[in-house]
Amino acid sequence: MGTGNQVNLLASLAARQPKRTKMDTVGLLAAMDQEGRSLLRVLPHWSRVRLGPRQCFSFQLGNHDCLLLISGMGRLKAASAARLLIADAAPQLLISFGTAGAPQDTLEIGDVISAGQWCALDEGHLGPIHALARLSAPAWQSAAQALLQVSARLLPGTVVTTSGSQQLMDPSGWLPGQVLEMETAGIAQVANENRIPLLSLRSVSDNPSYPLPFDLDQVMDQDSRLRIDAMLRMILHHPGLLSGSRRLRVNTRLACEHAAAAVYAVLKAPGVLQED
Repeated sequence: MGTGNQVNLLASLAARQPKRTKMDTVGLLAAMDQEGRSLLRVLPHWSRVRLGPRQCFSFQLGNHDCLLLISGMGRLKAASAARLLIADAAPQLLISFGTAGAPQDTLEIGDVISAGQWCALDEGHLGPIHALARLSAPAWQSAAQALLQVSARLLPGTVVTTSGSQQLMDPSGWLPGQVLEMETAGIAQVANENRIPLLSLRSVSDNPSYPLPFDLDQVMDQDSRLRIDAMLRMILHHPGLLSGSRRLRVNTRLACEHAAAAVYAVLKAPGVLQED
């Protein structure tokens, strides 16, 4: 067969192939390695790639090209990671996901909050409330069904970003579905500057019935990193903390798995964001 005929045959075959739908880019941010790994475990395929100076994880899911970056704990690290994702990957959507604490027993371990708004907690006082992107009806249904299979709930709520173990001075001021974490405010500010929608999905790892066994301020350094040596010293001086630490480890694993299940279901849904 001549070269010209080969070219014509290849062109003909290419024309018969279904066109690949244009995929958008989604940037995902998790503070802890355990949170990110829980998502990677449910994916059929993923790969490591470089994103500027950092390593991240690349995969396709639904109609999305996805990049997952582990930011580290705290607002500053989360904001820095969001800036890197935006500068190098230009995502059309950011998703912050992982674990959170619930100040009320109405939220159970493993429940997932799809936050419609965020605010910061500084010196015991809640700051202004800011809107977040919301799930579309199909995405909400997809995530709710996935969580129902593991006896967990998807609920609307508010993420409150703290700088450690702060408590609200007036507990009566809590809103329904309010959870505490340490990153969303930093990511949200960067997303807002770049006019990129941000979703926040947080699963409950501790609540008043199953509280943190230690004060975060005593086991974190000034860069919001957990100090394992400080945790071990606390356990040695207070052996009763050991059972609480074991319980927290189990609850955190469960919360990570549920947050990952929600993210996976959302990205598989036909249309992630609620239309304005």
